[in-house]
Amino acid sequence: MPGNSFFRYSLGVVLTVLVATIVLVWFGTTSKTYVKHLEQHWQTDSKHAAESAYAISRIHKSFGYGGFIHNFKNFILRQDASRIALIDDNLSNTYAAIEGYKQLAISPQEQAAIAQFRQVVDRYAKKYELAKHLVDQGWGAELVDREEQVDDKPGLLALEYLSSATLEHSRANEIAVEQDIAKVLAFMDWGWLLVPLLVLVSAIVILMLYRLTKSNEILESAKQYADDVLKAAPDAMIVVGSAGTILNANLEAQSLFGYSVDELIGMKLEQMMPERFRGSHPHYVKNAFDSERPQPMLARKELVALTKTGEEIPIEVSLSYTSQDGEPQSIAAIRNVSIRKQAEGHMRLARKVLDDASEGILITDTDACIVDMNAAFCQLSGYEREELLGQRPSILSSGRHDRGFYQQMWLQLAKLGYWKGEIWDRRKGGELLPSLVSISAVVDEADEVSHYVAVYSDITQIKEKEQQLEQLAHFDGLTGLANRMLFHDRLRAAMHRSNRRKKCCAVMYIDLDGFKQVNDQLGHGVGDSVLVRVARQIEQSIREDDTAARLGGDEFAIIFNELADRDDVDMLAERVLKKLTFEVNAETEILSISASIGVAIYPDHGDSVERLLQCADQAMYDCKRHGKKGYRRFNLE
Repeated sequence: MPGNSFFRYSLGVVLTVLVATIVLVWFGTTSKTYVKHLEQHWQTDSKHAAESAYAISRIHKSFGYGGFIHNFKNFILRQDASRIALIDDNLSNTYAAIEGYKQLAISPQEQAAIAQFRQVVDRYAKKYELAKHLVDQGWGAELVDREEQVDDKPGLLALEYLSSATLEHSRANEIAVEQDIAKVLAFMDWGWLLVPLLVLVSAIVILMLYRLTKSNEILESAKQYADDVLKAAPDAMIVVGSAGTILNANLEAQSLFGYSVDELIGMKLEQMMPERFRGSHPHYVKNAFDSERPQPMLARKELVALTKTGEEIPIEVSLSYTSQDGEPQSIAAIRNVSIRKQAEGHMRLARKVLDDASEGILITDTDACIVDMNAAFCQLSGYEREELLGQRPSILSSGRHDRGFYQQMWLQLAKLGYWKGEIWDRRKGGELLPSLVSISAVVDEADEVSHYVAVYSDITQIKEKEQQLEQLAHFDGLTGLANRMLFHDRLRAAMHRSNRRKKCCAVMYIDLDGFKQVNDQLGHGVGDSVLVRVARQIEQSIREDDTAARLGGDEFAIIFNELADRDDVDMLAERVLKKLTFEVNAETEILSISASIGVAIYPDHGDSVERLLQCADQAMYDCKRHGKKGYRRFNLE
């Protein structure tokens, strides 16, 4: 019996120990399973939330303000080719961020949202390629900007949905973790029967809490990083609550408004705007939070802010929305546009000056392609604006200037940066256009020539006046023949040419016979008509290279250039004499006109203008003494 009892007790102890051991193992194993499930669940969702937040942050940074959008708009406005590499980098980073987000474990709705955002980015990429092409063609910033408008609302809504989905994932994770912790604690309540089991569970819980703390530290670090990004943003950034109170601000906001960050936090937005805008602002804030979608504040004609010193500055604002602990918040990106507005004012003034200038103004690029002109130039040239754009100024060429003229002009432009002179162009209708042209080289910020500006002053009337003065100074007003001054100049030139070519030339001095009788009996009007007729007859008698002149009264002279033989002058004199023999019909009688001609030959009869004319004059008087109506060569005897 005792043995049996011992056996029974021993068996009972063994069974008890075995059961206790099984229960302890089961309790420990089950507790460990719960804890590992909780840990894995928390790590997976925390990693997903952090990766999602980081991916969205990369998208905002590379595509939003300060990224592709910012640099793309500046490229259109300033047409600065140095930004192209930065824009390409922004666009590449945006696509990389999109692909990174797509690799995450996300829902079909999130996949659709990121695909929708990708479509907006693709449209921007196409517009960007078009912008580079338009800028290369010389389109102005305003025209390029008009062509580059993109509806980015679907992309912004997609980003807003992704941000909301990330937040919802985080919230769902918190709820799930809380439920898992509740299950673990409920199960551990049974562990009071087994102290070792409670100790073990406590150790596991402590370990779990330690790991949770580490995860929380990671999340806090990510939050701190987001705050650092906010403070390091190139634009002024302020975070506003639904009541219109500033909750946070960065250093750029401090610099822009003159308030310290501590002063900004807690201020009402109305305090940062002029008095005239404060009344309607609360209503505007309410509507903005009701819409809760990113929007640029460009609806007003005037958007200004008030600094701490009371100075009003023009600003541009874009809004985005988020929430913190269930409270909606708005993030405002603010930019001072004073310099841009000043530049726009200067551009408007320059355009006004260009359009209102009375002189024609033509602008070309460095390849001499026309990029702009004013209405005065179109009126001056006869071409429409569309006909001139993209053409070269050579479209106006009249052919009166050789290649050397233009080479000299470009050499001076390259050396001095300007050129001024007369250019003979041709209007669209074919008429010659003499202009006084001033060309200046325009340099950019890098001190490189970017454009050439030419100012055209029409000098057609001046040239006509000069021609009239030239006519009066060198030609006879009645007959149109050369006067005495021009005759002397051309005789000197003929003598020089004869010396160079080893030939002779001749001077013929003509005095009309019977002209005094015509003048006395028929009057000066008829006499003038006779002189005009004589001039025409002389012009018909001479060669194209010869010169006829009226020296005064009824005295005329002719220069015969480059005579191959001295005896040729006899033939020429006979021809002139025949042409100058005619009758003038009067009412009662017929009056005869003829000529007495004297000829002197260079270099036989003299080596100066005065001597040759004197010799020809003496020969003419010798002819008159011998009966008139004839010609005589000068004879040294």
